[in-house]
Amino acid sequence: MQFQTQISIHQSNYDIKYGDKILSIGSCFSEHLADILGDLKYDILKNPFGITFNPISIFSCIKRCIIGNSLLEEELIKTGNLWAHHDFHGSFNKINPQAFVENANISIQNANAFLKKVDFVIITLGTSLVYRLLSNKEIVNNCHKLPSNHFEQHSLSVEEIANCLKELISNISDHADKKVNFVLALSPVRYIKDGLIENQKSKASCLIAIHQICDQLDNVNYFPSYELVLDELRDYRFYKEDMVHPSAVAVKHVSEKFMDYYFNESESTLRNEITKIRNSLNHRPLHKDDPAFVEFQNNLLKKMELLEKKYPELSFELEKKQLI
Repeated sequence: MQFQTQISIHQSNYDIKYGDKILSIGSCFSEHLADILGDLKYDILKNPFGITFNPISIFSCIKRCIIGNSLLEEELIKTGNLWAHHDFHGSFNKINPQAFVENANISIQNANAFLKKVDFVIITLGTSLVYRLLSNKEIVNNCHKLPSNHFEQHSLSVEEIANCLKELISNISDHADKKVNFVLALSPVRYIKDGLIENQKSKASCLIAIHQICDQLDNVNYFPSYELVLDELRDYRFYKEDMVHPSAVAVKHVSEKFMDYYFNESESTLRNEITKIRNSLNHRPLHKDDPAFVEFQNNLLKKMELLEKKYPELSFELEKKQLI
């Protein structure tokens, strides 16, 4: 008997290969996916401004990175004991404003150079509900726990989202020195602060806009991360205790589907070898000075060096440090 509704995903017209530069930007799924691809040694940049939830803020991030416009200290705000910026996720916040600016500008410059050479861009929308600063009417990515009377809530229309995505794709394509392929996805994370009905309305607007763009552009594809969790898994056991975020099992399932859909099949053996190395690195012996464990580490080091020699685009520098 069939106990699960299966999402039909056809093979993509383009695939991800080692040596490609990949940007993953947007909501939480973009972070999870970037971490998995990074572990597999793909050249990936994730969220230059940290997790970014709405399409307007994603576009603001990309525009600043493409222009290479450095952040100035006077643009920061104070929240509690920390300095922050409304375009940046709270993970960037610092006690020292100079440290914030320095860290943010390094991220902007790195993204500027990366976007020039990018091959593949994954954009995950989280919500169409946005917050505008009453002082200047600008949409923010993060309110940083400032009082609610500083903001007004606004629901982006399907047209606003579609126009934003179109501009975003156009800006990246114009900046890059080659043709760029795009994947649009909708986050399965449920934003329930305003209620489940508002969450569904918000997701629906994003979804309609995403498909409008996919229908218009041949280098833009839709990946059904939202449907995989909501329809294929469809059970609260695939959520964390907060009943909002997908569990680790759900994230793994969606990521494996993504890899089946977009990864170059001819490189599956290499991915398996890298996975074996990472699993071996997680081995924790009772006695580190055991000769058998020392030999195990030496063999692991040789495997990494052989792969680096065979595939110059790979680097295991961080993993080698774990063996020291």
